[in-house]
Amino acid sequence: MKRKILSLFLSSVVLMGTVSGCGTDKSTTNTSSTVSETEYKTIKPPKEGWTIESLVNTMTFFGKELSFPITLEQLGDDFSIDTTSAAVDTEVNSIITQLKYNDEFVCMISYSGHTSIDEIDRNTSIDFLSLNKNEKFGDYFSVNSVSFGTKSDEIVNLLGSPTDGADKADGQDISWEYKIDSEKNYGLFVGMTSEENVGSFLVFLGSE
Repeated sequence: MKRKILSLFLSSVVLMGTVSGCGTDKSTTNTSSTVSETEYKTIKPPKEGWTIESLVNTMTFFGKELSFPITLEQLGDDFSIDTTSAAVDTEVNSIITQLKYNDEFVCMISYSGHTSIDEIDRNTSIDFLSLNKNEKFGDYFSVNSVSFGTKSDEIVNLLGSPTDGADKADGQDISWEYKIDSEKNYGLFVGMTSEENVGSFLVFLGSE
């Protein structure tokens, strides 16, 4: 799973570089206040541990409650993928591309088990999301009420103790792992800044 994370993360960084020069859509400037008003769904962390279904059922994305598996059809008509920037990662056999909201970049996603973007439709299961804080979109993503800016002690109360603890290397941000099923690559990584609040999420939804 760690190898998959590294490969997908590096590919995401490369593809995100193509976004930085793009203009912004002025019609979406009010998105932040709308998303920030989302009423999060919160449950007590299961004693027997999270399943991928129970974890995804606590997720919200742009104010919409999610369920497993996640697809474009589930996210809604405002969401699309950028077929022109899609890339095939042969190491993990995945299509990596940009997810867009009203044609504006949101995050990187991937589809496993595919070798061409032409194989992807709105009902194809998304298997990976790389989510970073974006002031424009506010708290556009949450998992059991953990969102961007949540403090580390609150994360433990809401998600439980991480399965692999917190790893810090060379002064980089801390990453907490919630591993659900290593064989199917289910799990969640919560990235915290040096101020010990959430700055990013990596969500692994399994391989086809």
